[in-house]
Amino acid sequence: MGLRYAMAAMDGSLTEEAFYRLWFPAERPEDLEAAVEAVGLFYNMGQPKTEGQGPAAYSFSRDAGPIFAAFLRHYGLDLRTAKLHWWEFRALLEGLITHSFRQRVGYRTADLRGRDAGERAEILKYRALYAIEEQEDLQSHLRALEAISQTHQEGK
Repeated sequence: MGLRYAMAAMDGSLTEEAFYRLWFPAERPEDLEAAVEAVGLFYNMGQPKTEGQGPAAYSFSRDAGPIFAAFLRHYGLDLRTAKLHWWEFRALLEGLITHSFRQRVGYRTADLRGRDAGERAEILKYRALYAIEEQEDLQSHLRALEAISQTHQEGK
């Protein structure tokens, strides 16, 4: 669904009617603005949209073949038959085009002593890009696990 949404937005065919058919086929929400905001959050994997991130890194239409080939080569996934949640697809796609997890951790923890100015500048640039904004601690993890457990128990 996320891919169809992106394609419709890019090719100009995303009308209000198309938006409702795609995201809310059974029942239309009363508040279109809230629905658009909720879909935007879903599309961006729960993150608010940020403006000015620079030029698009990829196009689902122009890069369809290379994206398909990369998923097959790197993950063994045939996108024609794979059943992926939108967030799974986006995370795997990002994994193909950004620094690996290991590289991100390396930027966060790199020792700047003894490095020349160019190396320090590059490390600091990526350190800022991959900064962890919230301090995670054991208590926050335990609270999150408890909330997941309660939700699961209520669903039974």
